[in-house]
Amino acid sequence: MKLLLADDHDLVRDSLVALITTYGPGWEITAVSNLDAALGMLKRGNRYDIAVLDLQMPGMNGLEGLRKVIAGWPNLPIALMSGAAHDRDVEAALAMGAKGYLPKTIGGKALVHAIELILAGEVFLPSGALRQPATPSAEVRPAGLTDRESQVLGHLKEGLPNKEIALRLDINVATVKLHLRSLSKKLAVRNRTQLVLKAIELGLG
Repeated sequence: MKLLLADDHDLVRDSLVALITTYGPGWEITAVSNLDAALGMLKRGNRYDIAVLDLQMPGMNGLEGLRKVIAGWPNLPIALMSGAAHDRDVEAALAMGAKGYLPKTIGGKALVHAIELILAGEVFLPSGALRQPATPSAEVRPAGLTDRESQVLGHLKEGLPNKEIALRLDINVATVKLHLRSLSKKLAVRNRTQLVLKAIELGLG
């Protein structure tokens, strides 16, 4: 799992890296201090499974920084992080294509869980973040599957291994495993074989 983390506060950034490393062992984290540095990492061709950007760090200019990242890397899931954010900013960010909002008060285990949900195709918002629920940006398929989950399931039905599915979808193998875990929960099955049979039965993928 490769994560790009951008936050201008050294202590906060180091704490986030420590938390994610503790609760998400094996994750590869690139931590930078501003938007320009984050854009630089992306422009070098480095591949990431998700980017977590501080809403108030230098270079963001409100949501203009988010707009730049989405325009340049439309397939990269992006979550915004902030100590405090107005509902209108969160709503606007989701409408632009952000996949979640992470308050800086979130615990380590909850943070990793939120990132995993986003990687599985969900949109994450902490309880009470908005007065009204936002419309998820991920397309939802029958049985509650996201567009990405449906793609993974389709390749699984072809008999492809995780590595090949990752190559086809241009994502990390660890991300494929997260999708499969989410699919297994949603379809109430225990292994790949049952998952394929269930998908055929329901006409999914």
